Amino acid sequence: MNKSSLTNGMIVKSSGGRYGVVCLKDATNENVIKFLYDPNLLIDNGFIEEVNYGNRIVSLDDFDDDLTIRVFDTETKESLIVWSIDEVYKLNRVWTRS
Repeated sequence: MNKSSLTNGMIVKSSGGRYGVVCLKDATNENVIKFLYDPNLLIDNGFIEEVNYGNRIVSLDDFDDDLTIRVFDTETKESLIVWSIDEVYKLNRVWTRS
């Protein structure tokens, strides 16, 4: 899958295990992924820690077309993968309580 195949409302899972929702446009943002939480930030008893750890809203412009964020290492002169989208889900049914 590539970046241009993403549609509004798709669920993504990052290489770090974070889940997010693709937001092509809503009332507050455009062309971003809104990440829901970081499963690595747990406090005692398994609750998710409420801290501002990293960006919770990441621009799609930060990702390459193959849904990877890379940085260039000036020492090694290589492009290094920092983060990637490993899984993408498209909902085909939505249930709401009436």
